[in-house]
Amino acid sequence: NYYWGNPRRESSLVERLPCINALEKYKPRIVIASWIPNDANYIGEDVLNFPSVEYFINIQHDGLTLKAEDAAKTFKLESARLENVEKYGICRADYHCIQPHTEVVLVRKPSMQIMF
Repeated sequence: NYYWGNPRRESSLVERLPCINALEKYKPRIVIASWIPNDANYIGEDVLNFPSVEYFINIQHDGLTLKAEDAAKTFKLESARLENVEKYGICRADYHCIQPHTEVVLVRKPSMQIMF
């Protein structure tokens, strides 16, 4: 989404699209996000409200970034920490092998049942 606008990545291969435009263009079932700022909580809402999205994986830092489990509660969705994945994450606040801060959260929409 280029929310933070890092000038060192001007030649990035990442397509420059606002979140909602990317969702509309690609209609993904799974969205993976990382380090979404707290004040950009609309990104989590856009993802969780989008019809094609079934899973949202958010790499986050408690207190500094969007908390996916809070967004899940708002929309009454299931969420779970992916601790086996977290052990591979490193953020700028982590202390190697001492105090990790990286959290990985999976939000899943409930399966839709077909009624006859």
